[in-house]
Order: sequence, then C-alpha cells, then structure tokens
Amino acid sequence: MGTPAQVNHGTIYFDTEEQQANGFRILQKWIKNVESGNCDESLKGDYGITEFEHTGYCIYFKAESNRVQNLEWQMENLKNAAKELEGCAEFVAEVIIMDPHNSIIWSRDEE
Repeated sequence: MGTPAQVNHGTIYFDTEEQQANGFRILQKWIKNVESGNCDESLKGDYGITEFEHTGYCIYFKAESNRVQNLEWQMENLKNAAKELEGCAEFVAEVIIMDPHNSIIWSRDEE
C-alpha cells in the first residue's frame, strides 16, 4: 500500500482549437490503448485518467492512483504523448498527495 495521490485539474494547452480537437482524438485513443494494455511494453501499467474533456484551446482531465509514484509515472507518460502532438504548447498536472493524517474531516454523526 502506498500514498494515494490525485490530479484534480490537469490541462493540456494548444495553439488552436483545431489542433486541440485533433489532439483530443489522438489522446483519447492513447488512453484507451494504455488502459487496455494495447501499447508499448514500457507504457503498460495501472492508469486512472478520468473526466477527459475538451473545449476551446484546452483538454482537461483528472487522474488518481493509490500510489503517488504510479500517478507521477502516468502523468509523465501522458505528457510525453501530448508533447508529440501538433500545436501542443503546455501540459500541467499538479499531483496532490492525499495524506489522511493531514486531512480535516468532520461528521455530525461523530460528535
């Protein structure tokens, strides 16, 4: 068991809306392939990329894993795939470590 982590607001920026739309289709297929294991051996593993959406010049996504190292690996792989796309200008995926010891939790049922 590791330390859980997540990306809440990942964004991939493109120069034009047309390039974003093309990049979205390519990355959508890339995600489907890596999740099914239909990919290069170096990319095979556990992926948790969700809410993959697009609008304007941007692609938005969320991601999660039970191990922070796995999430960082997922984001490196997605970044490397995005960098190859025409018009890709920037990739941002802030990894948030979910530490239950530093969380503030309240429930009226526990008072």
